[in-house]
Amino acid sequence: MISLKKKILFIVTKSEPGGAQKFVYEQILISKNNFDCFLCTDTEGWLFQAASAHLAGSVLNERIKEVSFSFFFTLCKFIRKYDIDLVVCNSAYAGIYGRLAAVLTGRKSIFVSHGWSSVYQGRGLSGIFNLIENGLSTIGSAILCISNNDYHTALKKIGISKNRLHVIQNKTFSQLSVLKPEFSPDKPLKILTVARLDYPKRVDLALAAFGNYSDVHVYIVGGGSQETALKDQVKNDEILNFTFLGSIENFSSFQDYDLFLLLSDSEGLPMSAIEAMSCGLPLLLSDVGGCEELIANNGVLVKNNIEAIREGLSYCLDNREQFSTASLNLFNERFNLSLHREEYINYYNSVMKKN
Repeated sequence: MISLKKKILFIVTKSEPGGAQKFVYEQILISKNNFDCFLCTDTEGWLFQAASAHLAGSVLNERIKEVSFSFFFTLCKFIRKYDIDLVVCNSAYAGIYGRLAAVLTGRKSIFVSHGWSSVYQGRGLSGIFNLIENGLSTIGSAILCISNNDYHTALKKIGISKNRLHVIQNKTFSQLSVLKPEFSPDKPLKILTVARLDYPKRVDLALAAFGNYSDVHVYIVGGGSQETALKDQVKNDEILNFTFLGSIENFSSFQDYDLFLLLSDSEGLPMSAIEAMSCGLPLLLSDVGGCEELIANNGVLVKNNIEAIREGLSYCLDNREQFSTASLNLFNERFNLSLHREEYINYYNSVMKKN
């Protein structure tokens, strides 16, 4: 039977667990009843395995992570073969390939910002990367900013035209499966970090601030290039209150912890922090990127120095019950994907209808 639905291709460079991958997976879940969904990524990793049952088709190619003309033409061929209507691009390489392939095949495209790596991770080459991003914005149909901070960065630092930009703050499904147990003052505070252990994340700062800190135990969920060095530091410094749990697919046990910690040199609007909010956890976040949009009397923003981080923890402890209630309320008001899914569906339809 020929489907009469519009067709959306979601493209992301890597299939491993991460914020952009979580975003793509949940977009497929909320879109599958309205559109035929397709996926382009590197391998049969976490994202592909999680999403495969909901896909009308896919293309897997590890050359998406490098400059490859053969992959580019493979992507164009796939778009034509399945008559894709909209290409939704996530991450740097995917953003380049997806927008160029869309314009070459005469399709609409959306680039999802996820924190503007051209600004925050370009380092000495940021100016060049921003010029490239500005040029790509002129050939793509639209840019979806996942935070108000990303929107203002696009306008002021990259110089992207306002009429190309749209903001929908990151949203996710609730992770609350059971009621969160009350905090016990007789047990160490259980602090949770869920993050890929790569730049720009700063688990090293957490170690410096809370290593062997009294009445605190920090649990780290995630893997990455820094994992071995961080574990070696814990072993060499005889730090007893840090536990590395490794990469856990579909981690959802936020309610088993007392506070969520995310220290980083740059962020878009971190999905893991939003998931923690859905379980009523107070937030202790670096004051970078869009993190301030997640704080409304439910946690603390801190500078990336040991004194500020420790003071932030103390303030969270003094207000933990109030912060816990506020986190859950704020999540349902602004970040619950189950309640706000139509924002994305309507946006995709509006872009496909553009002349």
